[in-house]
Amino acid sequence: AEIEPEIRNFFGSGAVTQWKMIGVFENVWEAQHPPEKDALANGGRPDLSKRYHNAEGQDAAWHDVAGEPGTGTVDLAKAFKSTAMVCAYAFTEVDTPEPSETKIFCGADDEIAIWLNGKQLLNRGGSHGFEADGTEVPVQLPAGKNALFVKIGNRGGTWVFNLRMPGFENGKFVKPKETPESKQLAYALAQNPD
Repeated sequence: AEIEPEIRNFFGSGAVTQWKMIGVFENVWEAQHPPEKDALANGGRPDLSKRYHNAEGQDAAWHDVAGEPGTGTVDLAKAFKSTAMVCAYAFTEVDTPEPSETKIFCGADDEIAIWLNGKQLLNRGGSHGFEADGTEVPVQLPAGKNALFVKIGNRGGTWVFNLRMPGFENGKFVKPKETPESKQLAYALAQNPD
């Protein structure tokens, strides 16, 4: 059964709202552009000081891009001033004090791929409309600083994405504490998901 975003928010928003991003690159989805090759060769950690030749014939640099509070939605068309068939990359660190299990909830118009410490967790190509939190990915976070690397592709028109990880706040992941109320809500949802 589908859980409404409002109910998920009860367990903690975890919206990732601070990204280092670079773009735009030609969107041939399975192609690995230099920022992706470099990051994946280094455990998912890009060299944020490095510049790359982009699809517009310019040298692109990593820069700060903010998502909306609450959902983490990033308007890439606005951030990169493009609605063409292009892609961009996003990076953030997740400081995890102890090994933890969690989930990533994300959505993208159109394509999205996610890596944690260089290991691919998701690869969803093709044309898709935006549904915030529309995709759910289980995640095992090892203790320490984890590299979250994301590729977002556009096929034309609207170009947005969001990513949430309940328990994530200000660059740090803390296991959500189970309360009697959260256990009760989880049980109620399992029994009657409608």
